Amino acid sequence: MVEITIHPAAELEYEHAFEWYLDQNARAAAGFEIAVDRAMQSIARFPDACPLCDDIHRYRGLKRYPYGIIYRFDGASVRVVAITHDRQLPGFWIGRE
Repeated sequence: MVEITIHPAAELEYEHAFEWYLDQNARAAAGFEIAVDRAMQSIARFPDACPLCDDIHRYRGLKRYPYGIIYRFDGASVRVVAITHDRQLPGFWIGRE
């Protein structure tokens, strides 16, 4: 498994989404948390498995939630740059280190 680091903006995006689900339903929030955790575990195990969404970033969708994880893999580690809702404009994460 590779090491995963998370951009502060991606962490904030996750927190906002989690809080939104928590306001709607605690069970939905727990499911969202589990879906993100499972996706992160999958990315850590198989970082090259997800499709590229541009020249360097990959996209891993969440099961049962309209969100995805945008990350890049440099061969040794993974950097999560965004936790994005499916309806957000593509590429808003460009420029995040």
